Amino acid sequence: MFRRWSLWVVFFACWCLLWKSACTGSPAPNEGVQESQSRVEAEASEPVLETTDASQPEPRSEPQMEPEREPVPEPQPEPQPEPKAELPPRPPPVPFPSSYPPIEGGTILKDENPDPNIVEVKLEAKAMMHQLTPKHNFEIYAFNGMLPGPIIKAKLGDQLIVHFTNSLKEPTTIHWHGQRVPEAMDGAPMVQAPVKPGETFTYRFKIRDAGTYWYHPHVRSHYQVEKGLYGMLIVQETQPLAFTRERAVVLDDILLTDSGLAPFNTTDDDKIKGRLGSQLLINGKPVPVAYQAKTGERERWRLVNTANARVFRLEIKGAVSEVRVIGVDSGLLAQPYVLRPPFTLAPGQRLDLEVMYEKPGKVEFIAEVAVGAKYEERSLLSVDVTGDAVSTPMAYPQYPVIPPLPTRQVTRQETLTFEQLQTPDSGGNHWSINGQVNPGKPLFEFKTGDVVLFTLRHLGGPSHPFHLHGQFFEIVSRNGLPVTDEPGLRDTVLVTLQERVVIKAYLDNPGRWMFHCHNLEHAAFGMMAHILVK
Repeated sequence: MFRRWSLWVVFFACWCLLWKSACTGSPAPNEGVQESQSRVEAEASEPVLETTDASQPEPRSEPQMEPEREPVPEPQPEPQPEPKAELPPRPPPVPFPSSYPPIEGGTILKDENPDPNIVEVKLEAKAMMHQLTPKHNFEIYAFNGMLPGPIIKAKLGDQLIVHFTNSLKEPTTIHWHGQRVPEAMDGAPMVQAPVKPGETFTYRFKIRDAGTYWYHPHVRSHYQVEKGLYGMLIVQETQPLAFTRERAVVLDDILLTDSGLAPFNTTDDDKIKGRLGSQLLINGKPVPVAYQAKTGERERWRLVNTANARVFRLEIKGAVSEVRVIGVDSGLLAQPYVLRPPFTLAPGQRLDLEVMYEKPGKVEFIAEVAVGAKYEERSLLSVDVTGDAVSTPMAYPQYPVIPPLPTRQVTRQETLTFEQLQTPDSGGNHWSINGQVNPGKPLFEFKTGDVVLFTLRHLGGPSHPFHLHGQFFEIVSRNGLPVTDEPGLRDTVLVTLQERVVIKAYLDNPGRWMFHCHNLEHAAFGMMAHILVK
């Protein structure tokens, strides 16, 4: 009886399965397998064409019934912020004026030559007592009795003649930082015998590059620059630009004791970190310094960092809506760009800024100074802007057309490796370039016109502002990534710890040319060499 009942159950189950297949049209199990196999064989026998997804016909499918669902309320759009109103466009640039704007921030050295294309001046280096603060009266070295030295002003293409007298008790020279001068005029001791006490020397060269430059000794630079021997060289373009004024901004620091100048290099730490000053200076004066301006005025700020070792971390705040970088080491850029805070300025570097006062208030130039593990803000310079806000955006000045960067083929590739010695050598040096300390022979020899990719490798110690005499270069990459925010031609680039910086140098100026770290203690204690361009 039980077996007969089981047979009926099996028969009923098979009948149900056949009925379901007939109703739904589903293939029997074997039919589906055979159809799949035949389809695969057919596809394998046909040639395969590579097509994009968009060219493939989509397989057709029978519409399927979706199970009924409860209605879902449509999502409501999130409230969107009101679109920001676009700033009105600036009017066309202000054309070139007929005269150059005045320069503030220093004393302009008198030109003694009546020829409009010759600038002839006199400089004297001399020791003198200087009252920096009410409690700091000490000996400095000064050009023409000023701290910093007077501003030498010329224009592109001028012949510059500087009659120099050394009234110090030690030898010295003048190096024209950033200017592509003949090697005999560079002020480096290997190409110019240092000017002895009581002697004179005349520097004479044609100015090839407009922009912001500076001058300083290249004999015991870490000592003589800190003592006060430095000044700004301003080379104006052949066409005046429509600024209300130009403002010289010489950044520096100085290391003081309670009553005077701190002694030099008393510890190995001084030689490793460099001489970081305890007092910040703007144009030779303790900060902060204050100036006045009016709404509607335009200024060109010429910045130069003359400190021995301090890398300035800077910001401009307050009543100024936009600041643009218009120039770097080599002069004006082909395309100005908006300055993003904070920005750095390493020893030896320069920047030209376009500052326009469109509303009243105070503009603050701030340095972020490292104190322990954090930064503290120190006011360097303030501008009190008076008057009514301008009703429409101000126009930029018109700038001359600057040619784009060269596109010449690279002819050589070399590597410069900066290292800290494990222990000082017999001469007290702490630094080397490519394993050599102040080598007397050229590290490399090149031909005039060579385009060289230098890879700068920093293997240890504080940052190195690398400076190349007599030539310009562009910054190509940092740690393998293309550089897009450091445009223009340079003569100084900051290389930080464990960084790999590639620069492209255009060696168009024949001669023997020094390159070194512009942390002046690093240069004094080993990190200096030279190349020969034949």
